[in-house]
Amino acid sequence: MRVKFWGVRGSIASPGKDTMIFGGNTSCIEMEDDDGNVFVFDAGTGIRALGMDLAKRKVNTINLFITHTHWDHIQGFPFFTPAYIPGNTINIFGPIHFEKTLQKIMDLQMDYAYFPISMQQLNAKINYRDLKEASLKIGNTEIITKYSNHPVTGLCYKVISNGKTIVYSGDTEPYYNVLSAEKKPDGSSVMDDFAEAAEDENIDDIVAERNAHHQAFCKSDLLIHDAQYTEEEYKKFRGWGHSPMVEVIKMAEGAGVKQLVLNHHDPVRTDQELLEIEPQLKKAYPNLDLFFSREGMEIKL
Repeated sequence: MRVKFWGVRGSIASPGKDTMIFGGNTSCIEMEDDDGNVFVFDAGTGIRALGMDLAKRKVNTINLFITHTHWDHIQGFPFFTPAYIPGNTINIFGPIHFEKTLQKIMDLQMDYAYFPISMQQLNAKINYRDLKEASLKIGNTEIITKYSNHPVTGLCYKVISNGKTIVYSGDTEPYYNVLSAEKKPDGSSVMDDFAEAAEDENIDDIVAERNAHHQAFCKSDLLIHDAQYTEEEYKKFRGWGHSPMVEVIKMAEGAGVKQLVLNHHDPVRTDQELLEIEPQLKKAYPNLDLFFSREGMEIKL
């Protein structure tokens, strides 16, 4: 299995002199199994360069898996060259939504008010499949899905191929008890009115169970996980749907992950900051092979 990173930034593309080392394009990761099947995870701005590469390689069937439909994970699709080539087939998979289908959401992005070319003008054959938690096979590769913890319905993907397991989390954060998390200046909860309900429902037990389930899902040879925030930053942004680096590392250690790639870098995080943080984390957690994702980086399993 070959893995290549085409976009590693979160929230919004951030090109410039301060992001040239790790990259400024939003989420897009390519995987290719030993039989030549191509799997693309997320269609952020990084998918533009990937599309040109796939066209040169004459890859005519592409399986695109969307973790969720926030802009930074779909905004590159209108610039995806293979979608304009007659005879190509693009199978798009993504989480089921309650208000709109995946196809409708992708169509809206290319409405004439936002983009000059409509989805109906694309020359490739586009197939859609809305996913819940499920398992599917493409060739000899199995893909298993699990819901993520994010402000919109999202999926984590586990890819199993030729005895190797890769997990890509997309955007997610640890589960926590929202009924007791926020405190007033006097130390009481802003959700005191719901305290009895929280106790009756054993929410802390449910939170622990969901986090344990996520950890078990992440057991893999290679884990690519959202780690947008430092611990201090996460105190300010909890509930935004992104994970703190140290909690991801501890979770990965508990899951027995062999390699951990910390991904979805904050758009204001400079190369210098990432270069300073990475060795600190490596030193603090020497038993885990961990590193930050970079555009152009390839991993072979």
